[in-house]
Amino acid sequence: VMKSGIEMNFIDKTGNNPFSFNCTNPTFDFHDGFAAVTIDDGKYKQSIINTLGIVVKQLDVYSSFDVNSDGTIVFNQRGNEGLTVLKPDGTVMIADAMYLKIKAFGSGLAYVQFYANDEYQSGFINESGRLVISIPIPHNHK
Repeated sequence: VMKSGIEMNFIDKTGNNPFSFNCTNPTFDFHDGFAAVTIDDGKYKQSIINTLGIVVKQLDVYSSFDVNSDGTIVFNQRGNEGLTVLKPDGTVMIADAMYLKIKAFGSGLAYVQFYANDEYQSGFINESGRLVISIPIPHNHK
């Protein structure tokens, strides 16, 4: 991905954009043959494309989206309160998960942050989105 201001485009070995569209921020590198991009066609469509530049899935993003180091795509889907996690190819891994942040999966677990019992908390979820490890937050008793 080549970035110039807010414009971001993929380039081939000759330095040219191999696709029939331009991208803007946020746009991410390919992972397992797929990339999460924002296509700049005047409407800014968040999509997943394959290496040929073909849109394989249109994302209905309510706010910004992010791609973790493992290629999972995390975003707040329009109409849902929680986060949606997609595999790099766009298949749904977790839908409407009530977490503030979901990081990359490793050994089947992902670090999460959430708000519960009137305080911010963190822990690890499994690949189905269930909290399996809760990390206690130390309280300052001064």
